[in-house]
Amino acid sequence: MKKFEALQDYFNGLKLVKKGKFDAWVETLTVKRMHKQTEKGFLLCEIQYEANFSFEECCQHPSFMVAVVMAWLLENDAGRNPEREGEPRMDGSAIGDGQYNLGIQLTFVEKIYLHEDTSGMIQIKGVKYTGGEQEADAASEISLEHKTSA
Repeated sequence: MKKFEALQDYFNGLKLVKKGKFDAWVETLTVKRMHKQTEKGFLLCEIQYEANFSFEECCQHPSFMVAVVMAWLLENDAGRNPEREGEPRMDGSAIGDGQYNLGIQLTFVEKIYLHEDTSGMIQIKGVKYTGGEQEADAASEISLEHKTSA
C-alpha cells in the first residue's frame, strides 16, 4: 500500500493539524488475481483499497484540502482511472474559529509484482520468487503554500 503510505507521509510533512489530530487507516482491501509475466516482473495480483485520512481541528479551508489532494494525485497517481477508483471523497464540518474536522477517502489500486529469486520465500509452480513490491509511481516532492497550525 505504497500510495497510502506516501500520501500519509506527505500529510504528516505538511503539519496541517496539531500533533495527535491526524489519523490514517485502510479499509476494504480487495485482491484481484492477475498471474502473468510482464517486463516489470511476474504480476501476481492487483490490490484495491480504501484509504481514509482524518484531520481534527484543521485550520485549512476544505477547498484548500481538496487542492492538496488533487495536486498530490496529479503528481503521484497520474494513471488513476476514475471509473475504477472513483473520485476522492471528503466530508467535514466547521467547528468554529476557522477550524474544520475533515475526512478524506480515496480508493487506490496497486499492482503486486514478484521477481525470480532462488532464495525467495514465495514458490509458484516450482519457481521461487521474492518481492511483493507494489507498483507506485511517486513524485519525490510537491510544493504547496499553506498556513500551519501551532
